[in-house]
Amino acid sequence: MPEAVGTPEAVLAYSGPRPLYDQYEAALSSLGTGLHLGDDPGLSATYEMATLLLMWGTLDGFLNGVAILEKAGVSAGAYLPVARTAIGTMAGRLPDYARQADEGAYPSDDGTVGTHLVAMGHVIEESESAGVNAELPRLMRALAERAVAAGHGSGGYVALLEQFRAP
Repeated sequence: MPEAVGTPEAVLAYSGPRPLYDQYEAALSSLGTGLHLGDDPGLSATYEMATLLLMWGTLDGFLNGVAILEKAGVSAGAYLPVARTAIGTMAGRLPDYARQADEGAYPSDDGTVGTHLVAMGHVIEESESAGVNAELPRLMRALAERAVAAGHGSGGYVALLEQFRAP
């Protein structure tokens, strides 16, 4: 967030030759907490793209959920504690999901892709019956359906990574 610039809460990612970063690290630290990502000069931009996808996915999911709840007379503020808990739970699972992604093994510890697919159908039905745009859950279901078609139906949700890897 722009208001964090100049404070330790601002994390600024840099890439390029490490000696150059080290040379200017003291000056850069006045802007926030520096994070050197590697010697490839383009790597920080690639991280930015990945982080924007994470941000938009999270925000779009939150906003789509707010729209469904509004139809039930629930405010975004009332949903906030539940949303924060859900985001915290997901953040806690990221280390295991990252390990699965790196290893290319997708155990179904927290449900199979097939199980998630059924739940996605329920979200679509609820959205449609409430008169809420269902494009996002339809996209999610389409990705899960392709994962099942590719033989990952009994694997864990991280198996959807294979759908994102393919052009």
